[in-house]
Amino acid sequence: MPARHLMACFSLFIVPAAALILLFAGTITPLSAGVQESTGNKQYPTRYATIFFNTDEDLVHFTRNIGTGLSFFTEDRGKDPRLTAKRVDELTVRVMKILGMPIPHLHFSLHLFPEQGDLDGVYAAAASGKKPAPPAWYDDRTKSIAISVENVTEGILAHEIVHAVVCSYFGSPPPALTQEILAEHVDRHLGEE
Repeated sequence: MPARHLMACFSLFIVPAAALILLFAGTITPLSAGVQESTGNKQYPTRYATIFFNTDEDLVHFTRNIGTGLSFFTEDRGKDPRLTAKRVDELTVRVMKILGMPIPHLHFSLHLFPEQGDLDGVYAAAASGKKPAPPAWYDDRTKSIAISVENVTEGILAHEIVHAVVCSYFGSPPPALTQEILAEHVDRHLGEE
């Protein structure tokens, strides 16, 4: 391969991915026991995740925020109590399809924090005082995603699901740069599915 092609690949993929790693350096920070304590004792199971949350309002807000397009006009948790599970599981399937990494028995925990400030406190404890927290991060040791309900979007959740899928698929976490490159790939192709 000619040197100019290698440089083009480097500048197109490696440099942006390295920038993302620096920007989101905390996305693979270990979750402390504080996450389990902070996200309440309510649980909502889906095929691929167990969602931990404090109030039903948090779950409704989360479900609305990860909706796609105009679906919030036609879909309602009151009409479909399994709407949250449907959205999380469909997004997980889309991520696995884009990555080409089907994992039938994938399971992760999803810890919902009502506000970014709530997540900041737990993140500071887990990341040795670092603040502010990113809107979400994944910990492979606990197979857990911590996420701010007020800031969550379909894209942010998909990004963290990439980490869960990739780490599970390979058995042990690949290097952070590899994970970020794959997450970027999903970010670019998520709307195509």
